[in-house]
Amino acid sequence: MPHPLDSFFAPASIALIGASRDHEKIPGRLLAMLRKNEYPGKIYPVNSNYTDIDGRPAINRSQRSARRSISPSSSSLRAPC
Repeated sequence: MPHPLDSFFAPASIALIGASRDHEKIPGRLLAMLRKNEYPGKIYPVNSNYTDIDGRPAINRSQRSARRSISPSSSSLRAPC
């Protein structure tokens, strides 16, 4: 029987909200690290400014295609100055 936290600690897919092509920025680093460490699940970069990010199609937040079975999501926002 699966543990209730399995979907958090071993997700089948991840949405990276605010994903970036720039590996110097935190959202870009997250995507790079997931790929470097061979994350086995699906990765959905979400950013309306790009059509693709690191070879993966970027999903616009308003697209219905983003409403897939996505386990956790990661958001990286700049802190206001």
